[in-house]
Amino acid sequence: MDIDRRCRTEKILGLRACETLAQKRVLLIGVGGVGGYAAEFLVRCGVGELVFIDGDKVSLSNCNRQLLALTSTLGKFKAEVMAQRAVEINPGGVFSACDQFLTPGDVPALLQGKVDLVVDCVDDTPVKVALILEARKRGISVVSSMGAAGKFDPTQVEKADISRTHNCPLARAVRHQLKLRGITSGVATVFSPETPAPREKGDSEVPGSLSFVVAAFGAAVAACAVEKLLKNGEEK
Repeated sequence: MDIDRRCRTEKILGLRACETLAQKRVLLIGVGGVGGYAAEFLVRCGVGELVFIDGDKVSLSNCNRQLLALTSTLGKFKAEVMAQRAVEINPGGVFSACDQFLTPGDVPALLQGKVDLVVDCVDDTPVKVALILEARKRGISVVSSMGAAGKFDPTQVEKADISRTHNCPLARAVRHQLKLRGITSGVATVFSPETPAPREKGDSEVPGSLSFVVAAFGAAVAACAVEKLLKNGEEK
């Protein structure tokens, strides 16, 4: 990212930090509600290389909350839309798209090579757990978003270790699976303790989500990611 594009960021983070971010490679899995905003903020902060991974396409039902959902993007792969958008924001960055829904078995190959950080914004519990386990095995930092669905109050969004998450069904499921594997802490998460809105009896559809809540989640995920990237840069 050239100096004119990053000048306002540099006033807060400093030149060295901006240069560090420009050298980092981040995998961002899930470019929907939370992931789309997190991706946007990381690109605008000057992260030099981002790989966007999502097998989903933009649909009309995404338009109430997802940054990438526009009339012009309907039917397009979200990962590709984000990669194209990222180049418009920072032509000097390296941005790529992987139009794939991950399974736990895909994770080991995904994390081969240079990966400075994994940003997990998927809703699938087995994939989240696989990402966390494989990243820990390889010494790669992870930021994992918990459930934003059914929430109304963006001011309740928190950054916390997985051990401190509560009142979040997705976080509970992830904690349980990690505990079975001997892990009870050491995973950076973003969650909301707000009680999810009740669902109507017999409602088998996915729960609702609001734009300002997923944006707050995305902002917190990006902030946590930048913090970890800069900390890792100092350690090296």
